[in-house]
Amino acid sequence: MLVERPQPPLWIRLLLLALLPLMALAIYLHGQREVPERDGAFMRKAKEPVKGQAELSTLPRVLQGLPRFGNLRHYSVETLYEYINGHAEAFISAGFERLYVVEFAPEGAKQPSLVAELYHMGTPLQAFGVLGDETSEAASPVEVGMMALQSGEQIQFIQGPWYGLFSRYDPKLDLVKAAQQLAAALPGTEQAAMAFDFPAWGAFEETRYIREAYRGLDFFNTVVERYYSKLDGGRTVFVIQQDEAKLSALDAQMRSFYQQEGVPMTPQSWQGMPYLALEDKYEGSWFIVRAPGRLWGVWGEATEAALKPLHSLWQQRSKAAGKP
Repeated sequence: MLVERPQPPLWIRLLLLALLPLMALAIYLHGQREVPERDGAFMRKAKEPVKGQAELSTLPRVLQGLPRFGNLRHYSVETLYEYINGHAEAFISAGFERLYVVEFAPEGAKQPSLVAELYHMGTPLQAFGVLGDETSEAASPVEVGMMALQSGEQIQFIQGPWYGLFSRYDPKLDLVKAAQQLAAALPGTEQAAMAFDFPAWGAFEETRYIREAYRGLDFFNTVVERYYSKLDGGRTVFVIQQDEAKLSALDAQMRSFYQQEGVPMTPQSWQGMPYLALEDKYEGSWFIVRAPGRLWGVWGEATEAALKPLHSLWQQRSKAAGKP
């Protein structure tokens, strides 16, 4: 049964209605007061340059004879979807930190002739991973930055922690030359030493970056894999480059896993270099070599042809770390 609640007297309701405009006036007047801390912070913010101008001050103002078109645009993790809605999550999960978009066009033009999308991915390795994910198989290598591929009117490149997508809308422009000039001007490229320590096994056919769970193993993350078709009829090697603490934890987790799975692990040595040989019923024979800051895994038997170049790498890393 519903019970009707008693209403307040009419005079109380009228008084409350009369107070509303007075409250609004009081709030307005309070907002007009001079508050130095608040007003000073507001003025400082108003005078700050557009975010990204300082970081990208090294970028050219003119490219291929074309001046900048419009303002430099900046996107963060929170706003990336505004630029690449539907694909932002793939970049964010790959380590994305920020994006700048800079365009160039002739004076008076209504549309840009060159558009550069510059994604800061945090590390060169993560930039390399995005390049591998974003390029098509039909793309051809070109000499831009640390590594680049061209497909039609676009060049995708990496330079230090940057992944760049450079697009041309005027076929008369030299796309490669423009991309070279832009990549060379990017800041933070002292990180460009993305030297993956692969053994000198000759020509290789493919290099891939696997962000996590390499071959379904959740302890093998941030892996770079390379395939050599001419060595021993075809060899695949992977390398993980991390600090010693992380590699030691990975090594312990790996050994624990294979011990539980009943996979035979046999310590071996070749000319003083220790390695671990495994016999996996699913993956077959393969072996692992550890050095300071490096872990190599090689699929297949430990032949002399495979071990000798690895031994050179192992010696170099050990010497650099001050180990005999």
